[in-house]
Amino acid sequence: MNNITTHGMKLFTKLLITTIICDFAFLFVTPMINSQLIRLVLQFCFLFFTASLIYGIIWKIGSVDKTIAGEKPSLNKHLTGLYIGFVSCIPFFGFSVLYILSRYGIYTSDIKGFYILVNGIFSPLLFTIMPMGLNIYEMSNADFIISLIPQLFIPICVCLVYLLGFYDINIGEMFVYKSRKNKI
Repeated sequence: MNNITTHGMKLFTKLLITTIICDFAFLFVTPMINSQLIRLVLQFCFLFFTASLIYGIIWKIGSVDKTIAGEKPSLNKHLTGLYIGFVSCIPFFGFSVLYILSRYGIYTSDIKGFYILVNGIFSPLLFTIMPMGLNIYEMSNADFIISLIPQLFIPICVCLVYLLGFYDINIGEMFVYKSRKNKI
């Protein structure tokens, strides 16, 4: 459990830096070109950047855990990536809880703009779903639920990357080398 917390906090610091970079990039691009196509391309770039960051960190952890686990790993070992993903997202989930409480009037402040800022990795998507002029109470239920779904991207991505490392499936090598026989 201690390793999960340590890896989760290391990943959180990387995600926090990534969020700040994505926020600055989004805030720089949006005033100049405010089209949905640009936001879609920017969202894809942010997700690719985040996924590659996660891949670089978590794949190694899964690979090391495979050598430690031996031949017959338990189911708990397979879920380690999911646990790391959830630990790394606890602060982001905290803002999601405040966002939900704000929607239903329990937390009186409208934190929609701050929610978009904290979730900078998903800011193009969230800005498209929730334009700044729209109040949180005016959002449809579908838009509100869709704005919460991106929170699951990081834990799911971390879990999948951990499993790739655990089973020694290196996507980078698949793109660089045509087959393992040609590897230098």
